[in-house]
Amino acid sequence: LLIMKNKLKEQWITLGAEHAKIRKKIIMWIQEQSSEIKYVDICNFVYHTIHEMKFSIAFPCGISKNDIAAHDTAFINDTRTFDKTKDIVKIDWGIHQDGKIIDSAFTWIPSMCNKNETIRELTDKEQQAQKLTREVIDTMLKHIKIDVSTFEVAEKAQEIIDSYEDVTCLKNLAGHQIAPWKIHGDYYVPFSVDSKTFFDKNPRFQKDDICAVEVFSVADKDSSIHMLELKDTNHFIWNKNNKFMNRLLKDTKKFRNDIVRKQDYRLPWTFKFQDYHYSRQKETEIISDLFLNNCIDAYPPIITPTGANTIQYEDTIIVDETSINLTNVIYDQDLLFTL
Repeated sequence: LLIMKNKLKEQWITLGAEHAKIRKKIIMWIQEQSSEIKYVDICNFVYHTIHEMKFSIAFPCGISKNDIAAHDTAFINDTRTFDKTKDIVKIDWGIHQDGKIIDSAFTWIPSMCNKNETIRELTDKEQQAQKLTREVIDTMLKHIKIDVSTFEVAEKAQEIIDSYEDVTCLKNLAGHQIAPWKIHGDYYVPFSVDSKTFFDKNPRFQKDDICAVEVFSVADKDSSIHMLELKDTNHFIWNKNNKFMNRLLKDTKKFRNDIVRKQDYRLPWTFKFQDYHYSRQKETEIISDLFLNNCIDAYPPIITPTGANTIQYEDTIIVDETSINLTNVIYDQDLLFTL
């Protein structure tokens, strides 16, 4: 049994290392592009790279610009762009191998451009937010151990957050345990004690749990978030207990079958995971049909109400007496952390 557990741990470590290689490829690809980069192009690159490395896509690639913190991604005919010399972009992607999921994220900042490019320097508050995010994750990783409660870890993270005068972390967001074929597993991994609902069952970390430890900060003191509308959403997961699938319109049923052929029904999906190019109007009709019949849960883009820019970093770990960081985002010097 011990040999089997050690072999499984080695598989996770290898998977995490491969995931980290994709991060390096994404950074190099952005550096090679002109300043304006289409959301569609970077998502295509990430998906192509995952498949090229013989892995599967775990969920839609997050491309969340400036004041959007999370869950934005490219639509099929998306014309949106970000400027790598000016914008702050959270890039969040996942791979899986037979349902073993690795999830991490980093923030592209303009200073990661090649040295010959003219860039916008981060404001003092943006630099502080970046430093805060890294420091909170580092603190959490040091305190996540077997049988420690998630609340105890959040208390340590809250101490760091409270020590910053001009910036803070966003409320009502958290990391999460990862289960086989399930990106959001049995409990959350919060970075703040303010979000009481995350601690209802007061879970404790168990040996060999796989957890995504992520933190979102904002370049001001308003920690609140807003969610965009369903029409702006392109990140979904199937409601597995749905009884109304037979009520769906003919086009919607076809669409669902196309998606499930491309992406396991247990994992999140986006319109780009199937082959047809629907108009935005048709996309909205299909999503409305699925949503009204309780066939899907939606993950709308999350935005700051003040327009302040956001920073995100995320690592996947294995819980142990000293937890093992599989993706090593916060120790990656290519991400140019403010020290």
